[in-house]
Amino acid sequence: MAAWSWVLVGVAALIVVPTLLGLAIARILGRIASDVTELLEQEQWSSAPLTRMLGEPVETDELVSPTAADSSHRRS
Repeated sequence: MAAWSWVLVGVAALIVVPTLLGLAIARILGRIASDVTELLEQEQWSSAPLTRMLGEPVETDELVSPTAADSSHRRS
């Protein structure tokens, strides 16, 4: 074979091998991503109602303002 044939074979290998390797890695990462997505969709906590929705509503007179809480600590 001529020297130019070996150069063409080398250039083709430098193009094909990284392309195939990249496609293989993309396939592996895509499978991992789909498995994680499926796992998160099946989790119980992802469809559970918020805990603040389950409790009784808090009356506004029961709330403590931040300024009142700070002033009680400064009385000493």
